[in-house]
Amino acid sequence: MSACWNVINTEWDPDQETANFGTRQCVVIDAALFDVVTLATVECTNPGEKSEPRVNGNMWEQYTVLTIDNCCHILTDSCQTVLKSFSLDSFSSCLGWSLDGKFLFIVTEGGFMSVIYIPDSLLLATMPLPNFSIPNQTVYITVRKDEVLVLSSSGVLLRLSNLNLESLATALSNKNGPKAKEIQSGMKQEVVDCLLKTKVTAATVIEDLKGDALLVIGSIHGIFIWDFTKNVIITGAPLSCLLRQIETTICNKFIIALDDEGRLICYDVDFLLPIYCIESNGQFVLFELDKKTKRILTTDMADMENRSIVMRTFKGCEVEYRVLVSDFCYLMSSSTKQNDIMFIEGARDRDGNVTTLRIRKMAEGRPIDRLMRLIARGRFDEGLHFARNFDLDAQLVYTAKANRLSLELSVWANTKPEQISCKFKDFIDTLDCITELRFVVESCLKCAPTTVEYIRSSLSYARKRLNLIKNKDEECERVQYVLDVCNVQEKLNTFELIYGQNLIQHWYVIDMKDMFNTLIEILNMEEMTSALILWQRHSVEIVTDPSFGEEETLQLLGSIPSDMKSAILLPWLQHVLPSLVQFDSERIPLVIEWIIRKSASFEVTERPEWPRNALKFADTLLSSLKKVNDSPDGPMAPLFDSIQDLNEMVVLYENYKIPITFSKFTQENKLATINLLLNWLPTAADVGPFLDVFLLPFMRRRAMDIDESIFHYILNLLHNSVSWWHSGQAQWEQIVSTLITYIKSIEVQAKSILAALCQAPVPWSSTVTALAEKGKKLEHPLAEKIKEEHSIVPLKTVLRHYNIHVFDLTDTLLMECIVRNILKQQTKDCLEHALTVALTSSAISENHVRTTYLTNLMCSDKHDLIVETLSQMSKNERIDCCRKLIHFIEGSVNSYVNKPKPITQKRADACMSCLNEIWKSFKSDIGKQNDPSLNRRISDLRNVYRLMSHGVVVSTNAYCYLKKRQNALRNFCNVLIEKEVMDYTQLNRVAHLLSLPESFALQEQILSARSAGKDDVMVTCSQRLLDCLAGTEMAEACYLAAQCLNQSSRAHDTIELQSQLAAKAATYCSSESLMDPSELCCLVNLRHLIQKRCSAVGTPDIYSSISSLGVYQDFTTPIINRDIMKYLSTAQARVLPYLEPTNGTNSIVGLSARVQLSEAAEALREFAKECLGVIQVLRGCRQLMPALYLAYASDSLVHLMFLQLPINLDLVAVYNNTISKHFDELSSQLLVRVMTANRPDIPDMALATSCLLILGPKEGFKYLVDLVKRSTSDRRRVFYIGFLGRLLFKLAAKGGEEEEFFDSVILRCHWSMKLAPFGIHVQIPPIDEMLPIMDTLVTVEDVPLELLSSFCSNFPMNLNVALVSRAQYLIVSTDATNMKGRIGKIRDVLSQLAPNEVQKLVQSVRCKVSPYNYELLSCLLGILHDLHLHLPDTLALEVKTVLELLEFLSCYERSIPPGIMEFQTAFYRLPGSDEWPQKRLPMYYNIDSSLAKNIYYEEFHVSNWAIWYNSSSLIPINRDEICMMAVNNTVKRYNKDYLDQTQIESVFNKIKQCLDSISTVSRAAACAGDITLRLTTSPENYYAAELHMHQCEKWKNESCDPSGVAAYNKSVKVHQRVQTEESLAYFKLWNKRYETLTPYPERLIRSLYEDCGTSDRFQDINSAAENICQIYDLNLKVLKHGMMQEWLPMIEQYQQEDFYQPYGIESNGTTQDLSVELQNKLNLERVICLLSGSDCVSWIAYLRDKALSDEERPAVRMRALTALQAALTEDQMMEHMELHSYTLNLRIKVLNFLSRLEVLGLVYKEDEFEVTDKADLIRALLQSGASTQRCITLAMDLATCNIIQDADIWSSILERVVKFNMLETAHSLIKDISEIRYLWINPVMAPVWNLILQAPFKQNSSDENCCISALGMLWGCPILDDVDLDSLEKYVLNHDYPYLAALLLPFIRNTKRFDLIQKLQDFGTIEILQKKLFEKCPTFPYLDLIKSLLSRNSVGNLEE
Repeated sequence: MSACWNVINTEWDPDQETANFGTRQCVVIDAALFDVVTLATVECTNPGEKSEPRVNGNMWEQYTVLTIDNCCHILTDSCQTVLKSFSLDSFSSCLGWSLDGKFLFIVTEGGFMSVIYIPDSLLLATMPLPNFSIPNQTVYITVRKDEVLVLSSSGVLLRLSNLNLESLATALSNKNGPKAKEIQSGMKQEVVDCLLKTKVTAATVIEDLKGDALLVIGSIHGIFIWDFTKNVIITGAPLSCLLRQIETTICNKFIIALDDEGRLICYDVDFLLPIYCIESNGQFVLFELDKKTKRILTTDMADMENRSIVMRTFKGCEVEYRVLVSDFCYLMSSSTKQNDIMFIEGARDRDGNVTTLRIRKMAEGRPIDRLMRLIARGRFDEGLHFARNFDLDAQLVYTAKANRLSLELSVWANTKPEQISCKFKDFIDTLDCITELRFVVESCLKCAPTTVEYIRSSLSYARKRLNLIKNKDEECERVQYVLDVCNVQEKLNTFELIYGQNLIQHWYVIDMKDMFNTLIEILNMEEMTSALILWQRHSVEIVTDPSFGEEETLQLLGSIPSDMKSAILLPWLQHVLPSLVQFDSERIPLVIEWIIRKSASFEVTERPEWPRNALKFADTLLSSLKKVNDSPDGPMAPLFDSIQDLNEMVVLYENYKIPITFSKFTQENKLATINLLLNWLPTAADVGPFLDVFLLPFMRRRAMDIDESIFHYILNLLHNSVSWWHSGQAQWEQIVSTLITYIKSIEVQAKSILAALCQAPVPWSSTVTALAEKGKKLEHPLAEKIKEEHSIVPLKTVLRHYNIHVFDLTDTLLMECIVRNILKQQTKDCLEHALTVALTSSAISENHVRTTYLTNLMCSDKHDLIVETLSQMSKNERIDCCRKLIHFIEGSVNSYVNKPKPITQKRADACMSCLNEIWKSFKSDIGKQNDPSLNRRISDLRNVYRLMSHGVVVSTNAYCYLKKRQNALRNFCNVLIEKEVMDYTQLNRVAHLLSLPESFALQEQILSARSAGKDDVMVTCSQRLLDCLAGTEMAEACYLAAQCLNQSSRAHDTIELQSQLAAKAATYCSSESLMDPSELCCLVNLRHLIQKRCSAVGTPDIYSSISSLGVYQDFTTPIINRDIMKYLSTAQARVLPYLEPTNGTNSIVGLSARVQLSEAAEALREFAKECLGVIQVLRGCRQLMPALYLAYASDSLVHLMFLQLPINLDLVAVYNNTISKHFDELSSQLLVRVMTANRPDIPDMALATSCLLILGPKEGFKYLVDLVKRSTSDRRRVFYIGFLGRLLFKLAAKGGEEEEFFDSVILRCHWSMKLAPFGIHVQIPPIDEMLPIMDTLVTVEDVPLELLSSFCSNFPMNLNVALVSRAQYLIVSTDATNMKGRIGKIRDVLSQLAPNEVQKLVQSVRCKVSPYNYELLSCLLGILHDLHLHLPDTLALEVKTVLELLEFLSCYERSIPPGIMEFQTAFYRLPGSDEWPQKRLPMYYNIDSSLAKNIYYEEFHVSNWAIWYNSSSLIPINRDEICMMAVNNTVKRYNKDYLDQTQIESVFNKIKQCLDSISTVSRAAACAGDITLRLTTSPENYYAAELHMHQCEKWKNESCDPSGVAAYNKSVKVHQRVQTEESLAYFKLWNKRYETLTPYPERLIRSLYEDCGTSDRFQDINSAAENICQIYDLNLKVLKHGMMQEWLPMIEQYQQEDFYQPYGIESNGTTQDLSVELQNKLNLERVICLLSGSDCVSWIAYLRDKALSDEERPAVRMRALTALQAALTEDQMMEHMELHSYTLNLRIKVLNFLSRLEVLGLVYKEDEFEVTDKADLIRALLQSGASTQRCITLAMDLATCNIIQDADIWSSILERVVKFNMLETAHSLIKDISEIRYLWINPVMAPVWNLILQAPFKQNSSDENCCISALGMLWGCPILDDVDLDSLEKYVLNHDYPYLAALLLPFIRNTKRFDLIQKLQDFGTIEILQKKLFEKCPTFPYLDLIKSLLSRNSVGNLEE
C-alpha cells in the first residue's frame, strides 16, 4: 500500500521549529540578513515500505501547489491555508498555470490531465491523454493565451487550441455552467510529431523576436530549439549525457539546463553555445529578487554529508548564500515573479524513512530589505502595512507609490481612460502624505497626464503646497520652486493661446526648457501669429538665455518663411527685431546682414513691386532699429549703404528703365556694374546725359577712378564689338568718341584712342579719322603707335578684301603666307595687293612677291601673264627671276619623275611649256655672258623631260652621273625586250637622250636578250654592233657579244659572227689593258677553236677531235697515254652511232629527234663516264690543264650533241649529276692554282678565263674577290683580274657594286706602282673621284711633296689646298710620340705657303692643337713671330706674351689633376700624351677664358701659391686673386681623414701666410671669415675662427676703420661661439637649437639644463656648462642657484575644474593640467642634473637643508627628497641623509599627500597626518570639495593607498568621477579597484563603466583601435547587466565607425538585436559589415559568433 501524505500542519512557531527540526540558519551576506523558516509540514499517515516520497510543486503568486506521490494539495496565504486537497491516479509529471493564475493543469504519469479552477477550488475535468502514459509520459506542459502544449518523452506534442480561458473563467465566476461546457466543447486537439524521433527528457518554451513560441527540448542526442508550428529544428548542440531539467530566463536570452551528471550549463539562445558550467547540482530554480537582480538556486551535491541550497549570481556564478538542509530537499519553482524562496525538506524517523516534509521559506531577515523588495514589486499597501508594523519610514512607500502613479497617469502609459480620474485622485492623496516639498514639486512638474485640466490641477496643487510653507528658513528654497511652477503655468497659458483646445496634442512635444527651439518650430510651420504671441510673452527669456548666441540668432532669422509677402512680414519684424538686438548689440551686424539679404530676395519673390518694395522694407526696419542704435557709422552702416543702393536702383528702374539686378548692382567689381549700366543705354546720344546726371556721381560716391573706369568700359566695348575687318561704320564709334571726351588723363586718352583705332573697321570713318588726328597731336609716346596704326590702314583694307583677319608685321613667315594666299588669285590686282602687303612688311622683297606670282602663273599655264609680268620688270630683276623660275621648273620635273601622278605630270607639262619663253628672255638679257653650266643644266632638264615620254625615269640630279644613266638604260632595255617587236630606233633615241654611245646600248640590249632567251635579238644586235662607230668601248662590247652568242642556242650557227666580233674587239682594244690583241683573240671563243680543229680533220672524227684537244706533249708516260686512249676510244664508240654529218657542211649534228629520251640519257651517262675516266687519270697525274681542256671539250660536245639539254629537265639532271659538278670542282681548283702561281703567262690567263666561264658569274665573283684580297702587288695580275671581273659581270647582265668594285681595282693598278713603296692601299674608292686618294696621300708622312705635286698636276686638284691639308694633318696629329720628326716637316710645308696663308692656317689650327702640347704651340707661334713684319702690332704682342707663358709653363709641373669641367671639354680628347694633362696645365690663351680661369683657379693652393705670386704678370690674374683662390682651394679640398693634428696645424700656418700676403686687409678678413663658415667641423672651425679674428684685428689696427672695428668685434664673438660649439661637440651636446643660442651663453647654459635628457648625460652637461662659463667669464654658481630656486618648487594650478564640464572635458586630462604635471616632472629632472656637477657636495647640502626643514612647504621638501633619491646611491644617501631607501619612500609619499592637501587649504604636519583617521579625512575631503576634481582625485588616491573598504566612501568617489567625466581617472580606477573584490562586482561601478565605454565614441576624432579596445572591455565586465548598452549603441551608431555596433550583438537581447541589425544595414549590406569587421578587428573575441548573428538575424533570413 502506497503512502498517503494528507496531514498538513500550518501552526508552527520558531520555537517549535527549533525543537523539532533544529536551529534555524541565519546567514549575513553583503550586509543583508536572510531567514529560513518553516511555513507548514506534511505528514504521512501510512508510511508503508521504506521509500523516498516523490515531490513536485509550483507557485503562482500566493498560491502553492504541492504533489507528493499521488496526493495533491493547493495552499494559499504563505501555506497557512489549505485551499484544496485531492488524490491523483498517479504521480504528477507536470504542472502548469494559466496566464492569469485561475486555472491549474496537472498531468500525471498515468496519462490523465486534471484542470482545477483555483478561485472556486473546483476540479473542472480530468481527461485522458492518448499516448501520454508510461513509458511515453509527459515531459513538459505550458499554458499560453488560448492553447495548452503538452510534450511527451517520445517527442509527441499535443496542442489543445481554441481554449478561451478568459471566457471560461468569466462563465465559472458567474456560475454559468452551460456556457462553461460550451467553451470546453469548442476545444481542438492537434498532435505534432517531432522530427528528432528520439527520447525527450526535458523541455521548456521560449519566445522568438515575433513573440511566437518555440520549444527547447533535451534528448539523448543533445539540446535543440524546435519550431513546432512549422515542425522545423532551428538549431541544436550535442551533449554528452541526458538533460534532466531545462529553464529559460524571462528575457529569452539564456537557457539553463541540468544534466544527469549534475552539471548546470548556461547556453546562449542564438547558437546554443555554453557560457558557463557548474558541477554537482541536484536541482535548480531561477529566482528574481527584483527587476534587475537574478539568482540561481541549486541543491549542492558536492558534499553529500552536508547537503545545502546555494544561491548564485546569474552570470558570475559566484556563491552568494548557502543554507544547510537535510539529504531530502526539493526546490519549489514559480510560474510568476517569485515572492519568496520556498523549498521542501524531509525529516527522517529512526528507521531512516521520510515521514515528515517541511515547507520552508527563505526571506530577508532585515525589515528594511523586505520593505524595499515589496516596494520594488509594487506592493505598496502591503509595504505600508509592513513599514508601520516594523516602525520603518513610510515616506519610502509614499514616494515610490507617487512615482508609480505618475507613470500610470502619463499619456504614454496604457492606462484605461475610466481609471485615470481615480488614479489622479490617488496620486494627489499620496502627495498629501509626502512631507518632502522638493519631491512634491518635482512630481507635479514631471507629471504628464492626458488632459490640460489635470496639468493645471497638479500645478495648482504644487502652488497650494508651496503656500502652506511659513518657515522663513525654507523661504529661499520655496522661492525657487514657486518660480519653476509659475514658469510652467505661464508657458501653459502661452501655448493655450497658441493651440487652444488642441494644446494637449502639442504640450508634450514642446521643448519647455528651450523656448527658442519651440519658436523655431512654430516659425517653420509659418504660424506667424503664434510666433508673435510666443515672442511677446517670452522674448526676454529667449534673448537673455546664456546659450542664445550668434548661431541661434542666425537660426531664428533663417526660420522666417522665405516666401512670405513683405507687407505681412514687415509688422511682425518691427516688433521682433528691436527686442532681438536691444540686449546684445553684437547681434546687430547679423540682423543688418539678414535685412539686406531679405530685401534683395524681393527681386525674385515680389518682382512687380521691385525695387520700391525692398526700399520700403529696409527703410521701415531701419526706423525700427534706430530706437536701439541710430549711429550711421557703427554696425548699422551696411544698412544705410544698402538703402542708398536701393534708392539708386529706383532711379535706374523708373527714370532710365535699366532693369539691373541687385547682385550685379552691388557687386564688388564696380567696373562690371558700370559696364552693365552703359550697355543698357539705347543710343550714343544718351551716354552724355547719363554720365552727367547719374554715372559720374555714382563713381564719385564710391571713390572710383573715373578715367580708368571709362577706359575699362571702352576696352570691354571694343572686345565685344565688331573687328577691323568688318565693313561699314561700327556702332561703338560715336559712343567711344563721346566717352573719350570725359577722360582727363592724357595717357588714358592715348590708350583709349589706340585701342579704338586697332579695332575700327577699315576703311576708317570720319569719326575714327578724327580720333586718329586727335591722338597724333597728344604729347605721349603712344602717339607714334597711333601714327603707325594709321599707316597700316591700306594693309588692313587689302586683308579685309581677302577675308584675312590675322597678321603680324614682325612675323615674316606669317606675312609670306598671307602674300601666297593673295597671289593664288592669279590676277593683275592680286599682284598689286601683294606688293602693298610686302611694302608694309619690310621683311618681304618685291622680287620675291613677283617670283611667287610667276610660279603660280606657270603652274596654271598662263603664258601671256608671264610674258607681260616679265616685261614689266627691270633687267636685273628679270635675270634673277628667270634663274629662280628655271630652278622651280627643275623641281617640278623632278617631282614628276619621283612621283609620276597626273597632277605632277600636269604641273611639269605646264612648266616645260613655259621654259622656252623664260630661257629666251634670260639669254636676251645676259647677252654674250653665257653660263655653260646653266646651258648644260637646261639641256639635261629637257632630256630628262623627254625621257619620261619613253618611260625612262631619271631625275636631273641623277642625270649628272654616268652610272645613273647607264642603269636607266639597262632598265629600259629590260622593258624593251619584253615587247614583241624590237624598236631599235627607240633604243638609239633613248641612248642619245641619255648621252650614251650606241655600242653601249646594243651591248646592254644583248645582255637583256640573253637573260630573256631571245637569240635572234642577240644576233641582230651583234650585227648592228659591227656597223657602229669605232671606239675604245667597242672591244668590250664585241667581246661580250661574242661570249653571249657562244653560250646561246645558236652558237654553232654564228661562229663566223663570233669571229668577226672577236677580231673587232682585238682591233680596238685599248693599250691600257696591258694585253696583246692576239691574247684577246685566244680568249674569245674556245668553242670556235674546237670547231676549227674538228673541221681540220675533214670528217667528223670524234676521236681525232677529242685527242687533238686532250693529248699534249706533256703526256710523257706511255702507260698514261694508253689509258687515255682506251677511255677515249670507248667514248667515241658510245657516241658514233648517234652522230651523222650534215649535208654540205663539216659541222657536227647532234642527236636526231628520233632517238628516245631514255636512250639519249643512257648514251649521255655512258659518254660522261668515259670522259670522267680520262679526267680522273689526268688529275691523278697532276695534269690539270689537259684535264680542264678535256672537260671543256666534253662539255662543248655534250651541248652540240644534245640540243634539247637546256630545256629538258631529265637531261639536265643527268648532266648535273655526272659532268657539271666535276667540272666546277676541277675549274675552281685550277683557277686558284693558276692565279696564285709565281710566274703568270698567257696560257695561264687563258686557262683562268676558261675556268671562269665554266664556274659562271656567281661562283666566279666569289673566287675573284678572294683572289683580289690574296693577290700580290703585281700590276699585270691585278689588272687582269679586274678586267676579267668587269667583263664577267657584264656577261651576267649585272651592274652596280660588283662592276664598280672591279673598276676600282683597275684604278688602283695604275697608281699601285708609284704608291706601293709608301704602303698606300685604297680599298674601293669611287671611279670618278680622286679626292680620297689625295686625302690618303696627304695623311702619309713619307710621301714627298714632289709626288703630291705630281698627283695634283695629273688630276684637276689644287696643290695649295693639298699643302694646307698636309700641314693641318701634321699639326693636328702631332703628339708626344712623333713630336721630334713632325716639327721639321711642319716647317717645310709652311715654308711653301704664303705668309697670309700661314697666318690663317695657324689661327685656324691653334684651337685644334692640344693646349698641353707646349712644343708644337711654341713652334707655330715661333713661325708667326718670325713673320712679325706681316703681322699687326696687337697680334705680334699677343704672340710674344703667349710665348713667354709657354716658357713658364714648360718649367712648371701641375699639382691638381684635371677636373670634370676639363674632362668634358673637346681639347682634352685631342691627341697628346696621357701624362700631359696630369703634369701640364692647358695653355691659358688657347682655350676659353672663363674655363681657363676656372682651371688655373683650381691649380692655386697654399703649397704652390708663391710660384704664381711671383709670376702673375704672365696671366691676367692679380696677386690677391691668387692668394684668395689658393686659400679657397685649400679649404675646398681639405680632408681631415688623411691628416693628423700636426699636419692640420701646418696647413693652417700656410693659410695664415697666404692671408698675410693679401694686400687688402679687408679682403683677407673676408676670406678668413669665409673659411670660418666653410670649415664647421672640429678643430678646423676653431683654427679658422682664430685666423679670422687675427685678420680682423690686423684690419682694425692698420686702418682704424669703423668697419674693421665692427668686424673685429664680430670675429671675437664668432671665436667665442666656435669655442662654445667645440665644447658642446666634445661632450656630444651639439644640435640646431643650441646653435641659435650660442650668442647668449646664459640662455645656452639654461637650455642645456632644461634639455637634460637621461641621467647618463648629466655629467657631460655640467662639464659643458663649466667650459662655457670659462669662455664667457660667467659665474656658474650664481646661475645654478637661480635655476635651483626656480625649478625646485612645484608649479601649482588653482583652476576650477567645473569650467571644463560644459565641454565634456576631464580636468585632469586637459592640455594645461597635463603640461603642468610634465613641467613639474621635468623640473625635477633638471634639479637632479644640477646635482651632477663637480660642485655637487654643496648642492646636496643645500637640498638636504631644504628637505629636512619643517619651515619649507611639503611640496618643496618632497621634490628635494626625490631629487636626492635619484641623484645619490643608497650608500651616499646614508652618508649624507642618514635615511634608508624604504624610509625615504614612505616620507616622500607622506609629503606628497601633505602637499596636495596644502593646495586644497588643509595644512597638516607629518605627525598630525600620521595619527589622522584616513577614512574621516576622505569624508571631509568629499564633503568640503565635492565639486572640485582635485579633491576627488586626492580622496581616491588616499582610499586606494590605505585600502579603504567603506562602501559609502567609494560610492561617493565613484559618483563624482562619473559626474565630472574624469575619463583617465576612471581608467586607472578600473585597474586599481579590481583587487577589491567587493567593489569590482558591485553595480555601483556601472556609471564608471558607462563613462569608459562611451568616451571614445563621444569624440569624432577617436582612433578606431581605441573604439575597438573599449568594446572589447565588455567581455571582462563583471556587471554587464547594469551597463547602459542602449546609450552605448546610440553613441556607436552616431560615430565615424558605425559598423562597430555589430560588436554589441552578443550582449543585446533578442528583441533588440534585430533592430540593431536593421540599423546596421543602413550603413551597408551584411557582407560589407562582415568584411569590415574582419578587416578592422580580426582579433576581437567571438568574431565568428558575431558574424553568424549578423547572417542569421538579417532581414532576408528572418523573412525566409
